[in-house]
Amino acid sequence: MPLNQFFTEDKLQQNDLCQTITQDNIDWSDADVLINAFKQFMRDKSLGVNLGYVLNRNDLNALLNQDGQELHLKIYLAYSAIDKTFRLVPIACELNPDTQDYDDYRIPTTKPADTSSLPRIDNPRPCPPRCGRTNFLNEELE
Repeated sequence: MPLNQFFTEDKLQQNDLCQTITQDNIDWSDADVLINAFKQFMRDKSLGVNLGYVLNRNDLNALLNQDGQELHLKIYLAYSAIDKTFRLVPIACELNPDTQDYDDYRIPTTKPADTSSLPRIDNPRPCPPRCGRTNFLNEELE
């Protein structure tokens, strides 16, 4: 199901179409089904075998503890046309108490010519090859 089918025309979530999208946690059975569906999608589209990404504790702490703020993690999905791989771009965000949305932390509306003053951005390591030992989440499809 295309992602846009989860939302109405005014961009409100249609929660009845995806029961777990608004939950804080999902169970392991749901995780297994979702991950295997992604593996099959990647195989069907000949897009490789990216299964996950590693963001180590030091990088995560540095990302979330900028300027002494209580920040959260937002992960943008990205795609490299050069090597045909999906990427993740994790950034810090902060809870907007007025809207209850998570606003990107110190990201301006338009991209500045000099981006050196923008907040920290990280580059998680892909799995494979950084998957660790094989388990039911990262094993190859049969």
